[in-house]
Amino acid sequence: MKEVISKMELIEFLIAAGGCTFIITHSKLFKTFREWIYDKNKDFGNFVGCPQCVGVYCGMIVYLLMLSDLDIFIRGLQCSFLGFIVNKIIYKT
Repeated sequence: MKEVISKMELIEFLIAAGGCTFIITHSKLFKTFREWIYDKNKDFGNFVGCPQCVGVYCGMIVYLLMLSDLDIFIRGLQCSFLGFIVNKIIYKT
């Protein structure tokens, strides 16, 4: 049975999934990990650097986290995404 979610929950989901995707594909935190994966397997390394590819799995993970009420993790992902957006606006990078 499909569960209907509110517009606010959808927005929260999209922001959190975007944050998760950005952290994995572009952050300095995961840079060494991405390089290590690329050195081991170039195809999988390209996958880990692809926002569209990683975004699918981040979306699934974030959805499961939202179902389990792990709000602190979801809020962290949301803040990551919003921080990225604010940085882009302020520094126009």
